[in-house]
Amino acid sequence: YHNNVMQNFGNMWQRTINTLLNCKQQQTELVAQLEVEDKSALEIKCKCEAQIWGPAWRLKELLGTGQPVATTNEEWAIIQLLWPVLCSYSTGYKFAERSIYYDAKAFPLQHLKAFVCLNAILAWGI
Repeated sequence: YHNNVMQNFGNMWQRTINTLLNCKQQQTELVAQLEVEDKSALEIKCKCEAQIWGPAWRLKELLGTGQPVATTNEEWAIIQLLWPVLCSYSTGYKFAERSIYYDAKAFPLQHLKAFVCLNAILAWGI
């Protein structure tokens, strides 16, 4: 379990948030719309980054500090869905270097319960 959490936690964290935000579907729809508008590949890439992947990355980093503060309704909804994951840590637990990614590599056993919760969220298709 130790190695599995250490090697896969960050990817599972990102994949879960991308799934909850429906990033791939949003990108497919945006690309189709921009292609109809005859936008260049560079313009399409920049729009996808600005409207979909940039905000998703910001949310991952925000949640990854262990002190999430929602600024939009969508972010609040994601925090609620991820609440079992965020509550899987003991009271007062602080991520090393203020990063869930770093902490999962440095102290993987502290993230085992969160890892199982993330897996369940993905398996249930919430």
